[in-house]
Amino acid sequence: MDPITITTNGVTSINNHHSASATTLYVSGTIGAATLELVDSISGATLVDGILSVGEQYIVKHGARKDISLRVSGADGSTAVIMQGVAY
Repeated sequence: MDPITITTNGVTSINNHHSASATTLYVSGTIGAATLELVDSISGATLVDGILSVGEQYIVKHGARKDISLRVSGADGSTAVIMQGVAY
């Protein structure tokens, strides 16, 4: 997937219903005061325990056709989170 840069609060789809069984995501950029969570776009359920950090990689095993989103809260002027991932 192409890198996605997120600078505001909200929920942004990351993988758009690809048919893989897992997604590996890498977080870079700057978080500022924001809180980041990976969530199921349909149910809103959190997919990774805890808050995401810059410079970390996260693996979400989800079975086929899961729409994963990044939920950002508390974004400020310094927030510019870059999400990049690969499905496998």
